[in-house]
Amino acid sequence: MELQRSTGELTATVKSLKDAVEKLESKVDKVEDKVSSVTHKIYAAGVVLGILVVVGGFIVNKAWDLMASQLADRAPPPAVTQPK
Repeated sequence: MELQRSTGELTATVKSLKDAVEKLESKVDKVEDKVSSVTHKIYAAGVVLGILVVVGGFIVNKAWDLMASQLADRAPPPAVTQPK
């Protein structure tokens, strides 16, 4: 009689543990989905940032070239001579 009661308690405990594990699995799945979503967003943001850096660098390079050519086209300032 005592053995049947102990077996029943163990069965109930195992069932409750099984239910708890199933709940945890569903929570882990939800967290995994959220992490995957965040990972994709970070990847996309990195790609966009990389593109912006390349385009910005191109624009700065062209602006620098334009400024350098404008300065080169200017007449040099007159040379200052020392009186003798």
